[in-house]
Amino acid sequence: MPAAGALVMAYGSPATLDDVEAYYTHIRRGRPPTEAQLADLRERYEAIGGVTTLTERTAAQRRAIAAALDERRGPGAIPVAAGNKHAAPFIEDGVAELVEAGVRTIVGLVLAPHYAAGSVGEYHRRARDAAEAAGVAYHGIDSWHLDDALVTFHADALERARAQVPAAHKVLFTAHSLPERVLVDDPYPDQLRASAEAIAARVGLGPWGDWSVCWQSAGRTPEPWRGPDVLDVIRELAATGRADGVVVAPIGFTSDHLELRYDLDIDAARVADEVGLAFARTDAVNDDAAVMTSLAERILAELDAASLDDGATSSTPPSCGRVVIVGGGISGLAAARAVLVAAPGSDVVVLEAAGRVGGKIATTPFADRPVDCGADAFLARVPAAVELCRDLGLEAALTSPATSTAYLWVDGALRPFPTGTVLGAELEAARALELGGRYDEGLARARAEADLEPETWPPDGTGDESVGALIRRRLGDEVLDRLVGPLLGGVNCGSADELSVLAGAPQFAEAMRTSGSLITGLRAQREAAARASDATDQPPVFYGLRTGTQTLTDALAADIAGRGGDVRTGHAATGVDVTWTPGRQTPLFRVRVDDGAGGTTVHADSVVLATPDAISARLISAFAPDEAAQLATVDYASAVLVTLAVPRTGIDHPLDGSGFLVAPDAGLLLTACSWASSKWAHL
Repeated sequence: MPAAGALVMAYGSPATLDDVEAYYTHIRRGRPPTEAQLADLRERYEAIGGVTTLTERTAAQRRAIAAALDERRGPGAIPVAAGNKHAAPFIEDGVAELVEAGVRTIVGLVLAPHYAAGSVGEYHRRARDAAEAAGVAYHGIDSWHLDDALVTFHADALERARAQVPAAHKVLFTAHSLPERVLVDDPYPDQLRASAEAIAARVGLGPWGDWSVCWQSAGRTPEPWRGPDVLDVIRELAATGRADGVVVAPIGFTSDHLELRYDLDIDAARVADEVGLAFARTDAVNDDAAVMTSLAERILAELDAASLDDGATSSTPPSCGRVVIVGGGISGLAAARAVLVAAPGSDVVVLEAAGRVGGKIATTPFADRPVDCGADAFLARVPAAVELCRDLGLEAALTSPATSTAYLWVDGALRPFPTGTVLGAELEAARALELGGRYDEGLARARAEADLEPETWPPDGTGDESVGALIRRRLGDEVLDRLVGPLLGGVNCGSADELSVLAGAPQFAEAMRTSGSLITGLRAQREAAARASDATDQPPVFYGLRTGTQTLTDALAADIAGRGGDVRTGHAATGVDVTWTPGRQTPLFRVRVDDGAGGTTVHADSVVLATPDAISARLISAFAPDEAAQLATVDYASAVLVTLAVPRTGIDHPLDGSGFLVAPDAGLLLTACSWASSKWAHL
């Protein structure tokens, strides 16, 4: 039994000419039309060839939306019913159909993109009343006028129509007129203008000189209706000589029906012909696949958000709604999996611009070996990565470096890096002295760190400080310049004086918080790790994967797909928009996506940006300009990884270690060198 369903609503149309009177009477709230009014309406329907156009179009739209929902959630998982405002099946009939199917939540979508309280608002009021009377929750989608798929459709349709008229033409964007009294403080006119601006910008129309907004199909009542009317605008353009043709784009409508096929194709075309203007009308959306798919995604986003607002039942997996994660590197993939593990009912979409996942993590065959083109290892003492590998079934592929020996390039020579250190900071005096007697004074300062007055960290309540500042204060310049600087600076391609302790060396932060001393705290961490290890010897500092680190990101992507997530490569996010709708405590998001096929939009309840700061800044600039400006100031270090296959006979130094690090003051462009074949047994 489905837990939720969708109600697709439209204006309605008489099924036959014999039904026109009942239809017109319903529109007039029970007042039958006069003979003249009835005859006029029948003639209009007869002029367009019958009365079934809107009924057929609405049925096709419902089927297309249902098919898109079936594709995303499984056949029949979210039933879709149709309900009309003025003809059977009525809105209340559609609600009853879904209630009978057993749904507990209904999401309502009106097939009109712009919200007006007197139109779309009335649809939702009727649906909500019927749903609540049956004890079912109701959530309505108020507007979708800036949906990227809709804007794209209208822009493409406009380009085709413009090719049919002279170059000196005017584009008239239209929507159904409403009485002025109902438009006071109503968003309908502003939303129509916003749609027109978006479409005009997409096709490169100049502001107002090439286009304008007008209205059509006003009711025949004595009260004032919103204008100017499209027929009057056509006459004025001809009278002033400002155009040789007009293109009417009825963006307030989604189907070919009476207001388009008669009011425009017959009436407006006739007026244009009478005044000597060429005339073209853009295509209606009807059941366009891209737009219907986008509407299905909007229904899913609203439905998932509704599950959070209403509270999930005990039989329903917890859900975060639709979560879109931008960036398919290790961070984005790990975030996607974490959401699916914590809330299995979530609809998770990962958008990755490249043709593969993994970001900077990549493994490629080189010299008949699986060589990593980015990171080749991770810290074993940080448990999250190890646990993730185990969860993904990669524990057997874990391997640690074949040697614990490493070197430093100091004063023009390779010198052994002190073992028994954590990121170069925890010194054993005898090993540290291997660096040479000229550093005795600095090393003596470092050995005495444990005797310094313990301090509260972070200092001055700042929350953080640079690694360089902390090491200089606690251990002195020598340790920073000769040990910590080469290690952390090399790994992060930057200066330790600009590297955050919390981001780059969290072990240091933990050591200072727990003991007030780096040496004491780091030794305690090492001893705790040794006690926790199943092995009798010292646990490794690093782990890698025998098949390359790309194995981890590939396994993550497969696990996400297995949990129902959707990983889309070749999908570059180009922007994020925020929409607040009445009755919701949280916003909805629209992620604009370049999919290489004209672009699309993904709707979401939450968005996670796992992208470089410059990209994140561009994505959020429309709704968070201050935060975007801050992100844009973040600088990234640039690094080049060069992999060489060199005969051992050409190397005069024994390859008895994992490689070497280069001190910052060595005067070399090189920051580090890995001896991969010595570092890893599988290479």
